[in-house]
Amino acid sequence: LRMPLLNALSGAAAGRGRAQRSAPVGGDFPLLYWITTIVPADLPRIWKCTRAAPDILFFFFEFDRFSTVMIRKIIVIDEEKCNGCGLCASACHEGAIGIVGGKAKLLRDADCDGLGNCLPACPENAIGFEEREAAAFGVSGRLNAWPIQLKLVSPAAACFDDVELLISADCAAYSHGNFHHTFMRGKTTVIGCPKLDALDYSGKLCAIFKNHHIKSITLVRMEVPCCGGIVWMAQNALNKSEKNIELKIVTLSVEGAILEGKESSP
Repeated sequence: LRMPLLNALSGAAAGRGRAQRSAPVGGDFPLLYWITTIVPADLPRIWKCTRAAPDILFFFFEFDRFSTVMIRKIIVIDEEKCNGCGLCASACHEGAIGIVGGKAKLLRDADCDGLGNCLPACPENAIGFEEREAAAFGVSGRLNAWPIQLKLVSPAAACFDDVELLISADCAAYSHGNFHHTFMRGKTTVIGCPKLDALDYSGKLCAIFKNHHIKSITLVRMEVPCCGGIVWMAQNALNKSEKNIELKIVTLSVEGAILEGKESSP
């Protein structure tokens, strides 16, 4: 029942001259393209098909998968050869490799760029390449803990143990297009809005700093004045905790650019 819908959409794309290709494979057609271009123009034809094949949710799932999964080159690690030294993890600029149970592991397919910077770093020649179905590079999110709202997080949560912490104003992730990759990679993230939440989070942040080993703190704020509140909370919490933790403050413009001269490490 699913194939009539898929075939109709593929035919619609080719028949209307928008694409002289078959159904999307390996990210050829992102889901957004289908939703904004193909689907509106051919809605009557699609609707006829869905009366016979009503599994429309499968269609959206499948085309989203097509746009994010492909056959590509990706690293493979021979665990028998791996001695767990961690040199490959240090060499990986994307943070795709970690040490799990004393062995190097590819943590996320989408974080492996396939360039192989880790290969020459391995003293045991335990890393090679393979071609297989994998998520397209860069499509995964970087969220590694939940919840992330400061209003909801527990200061005793284990996700704060031995981590680099990202504190972000709510708006920041929506202004900076590559927020996950630029700021969230390898960090535990919490977010809040000092204006809309109308809460002083300095007490909760102080408890997080006191109760856990925090390697570093990155705070991302917007250039607007109300974001000064979240900076004050973090700095006040750090002072009260009496912990010596590096705090880096990054300011974003309302267009999402990192403002030069507005980064600081108190």
